Amino acid sequence: MAKEIYLIAEAGRPKQVLTQWRDDLLEAETRLKAYMDEIGADGAFRLAFEKPGAFKFSRNEAPEGWTKPARNGASRPKKSNREALEKLAALKWCNSLSNVVCNEIGLPHSVSGASKTREHSSHRLSRGTINTFSVCWTAYPGGRLSDVILIAPDAHDAIEKIGLDPESLTCLPEGTSPTLPDGMRVMTEAEVDLMFAQAKVAREAANKALEEETSPSP
Repeated sequence: MAKEIYLIAEAGRPKQVLTQWRDDLLEAETRLKAYMDEIGADGAFRLAFEKPGAFKFSRNEAPEGWTKPARNGASRPKKSNREALEKLAALKWCNSLSNVVCNEIGLPHSVSGASKTREHSSHRLSRGTINTFSVCWTAYPGGRLSDVILIAPDAHDAIEKIGLDPESLTCLPEGTSPTLPDGMRVMTEAEVDLMFAQAKVAREAANKALEEETSPSP
């Protein structure tokens, strides 16, 4: 397992790509909410940022043509329910975060090469979670969103821990590299915490100012 690092996309292509991906995700979430309202679902089962394939209904009462809810309440359209299957399949979603990070920013999800103990081995980069990558951001007064922060496994740390020979090192997908692209830099966890705290203070101050402005005069 590699060390987890925070990478802020503050300029150039990383900022452009991750900002667009976030916009696409938020639009997908809006479509998902409308879809859930339509079918009467009050919950969805999915990995972070991924399109759901099963839903939870109030009192575990799934609509006609849906599977009997599992113990956790998950229900999905039956294979015979073509209309519901097609409607769910037509629910447009954003590109996967992993595809965006690897194919458009150029960071790897795996490394391979020779080590002292093995002639060749491949290793999926992991930070101890199901998803290789995650993201976070905060909001400022007025709804402006911060730059996107990518949470990723430290490939350099993983390569060192595995003991891969730099001369034989290969990153996957092909063409990716652990070297950060221009416009992206490492943040410490403390810097991320400070960024979120300062944004929260700014929001609270703006809300207080608005309350005082709209309060009737004594």
